[in-house]
Amino acid sequence: MRNITHIVLHCTATPAGREVSVKEIDRWHRQAGFAKIGYHYVIHLDGSVSTGRPLEEPGAHVAGHNATTIGISYVGGVDANDINKAVDTRTPAQKAAMERLVKGLKARFPAAEVLGHRDFPNVAKACPSFDARKWWAEVSQVPGIPGIPTPAASKPAGKSYTVVKGDSLSAIARKHGVDLFKLAEINGRVNTVLNIGEVLKLP
Repeated sequence: MRNITHIVLHCTATPAGREVSVKEIDRWHRQAGFAKIGYHYVIHLDGSVSTGRPLEEPGAHVAGHNATTIGISYVGGVDANDINKAVDTRTPAQKAAMERLVKGLKARFPAAEVLGHRDFPNVAKACPSFDARKWWAEVSQVPGIPGIPTPAASKPAGKSYTVVKGDSLSAIARKHGVDLFKLAEINGRVNTVLNIGEVLKLP
């Protein structure tokens, strides 16, 4: 795995309320000369999270800093009627998903600093259209999102596991040789839906 120094938040710079697929972003980035989509994660209007580049690969989202960063972009970032006006268009679902994803990544890469694209030197953009430093300072002090384990709650003396794309509770239980029902119980799971970046306790 790469040495991760920063988790960088972006926006797609698309009008509020307009959904954008990973396939569409991939097309934009290829047209710009990238090998493929430059972000590692994309957060959609409904709060669902899609993966872009594999986390193990450097992204293409902050010039000069891609080797050691993780790029996360939410769909939106500009006014619905004026694409030149930067606006924090995150829906409540996107805000919750962003908090969950970043907390999960911070649990895996605790030394990584959370910044917005505009916080890097020589970046003349408003991206991600909100103050990422201020946002993280606020949400990192909150115990967490109801029903979602936080890094603090997920890292007791025992072992933990960070959910990746394609995971299921049963697959994780088999992989680590633990009882499925015990795994669900200690994580307070009433369903089997997992979120990428979520940290689970292991029996």
